[in-house]
Amino acid sequence: MKTQVAIIGGGPSGVLLSQLLHRRGIDSVVLERKTKEYVVGRIRAGVLEQGLVTLLEQAGCGDRMHAEGFTHDGTLIAFGEETFRIDFAHPTGKPVTVHGQTEVTRTCMRHARRPPRRTGITCAMTCGISMRTTALRRSNNTPDRR
Repeated sequence: MKTQVAIIGGGPSGVLLSQLLHRRGIDSVVLERKTKEYVVGRIRAGVLEQGLVTLLEQAGCGDRMHAEGFTHDGTLIAFGEETFRIDFAHPTGKPVTVHGQTEVTRTCMRHARRPPRRTGITCAMTCGISMRTTALRRSNNTPDRR
């Protein structure tokens, strides 16, 4: 495989981006410094805005979210004796979907053609690749390991 895109981070955004690129015929590699078990075990928030819901559908990863999640159009906030409602749907015309990002990550990983590579960032650091600039580059004092 000729990799055209390197994605740093195998969480929900990185794995979803990889899946979206794959569906458009673009090869990518996801580099994650933690194990898959750690990544899917991280508990994350679960309020998904409509833009993310649409991306999950486009990536072919929306079925589980629609089956297990639920739409939510607002919340109540109490302060002292007062309670007021924040309407999520009014400003945008769309509700949010409640479905854990941990579950989004699991679903995207199941749809991925291969799991994130745990050794990627470790290799990048030990091979002397600098990630402090916008481009990845080899340091001059590191032997070539092709």
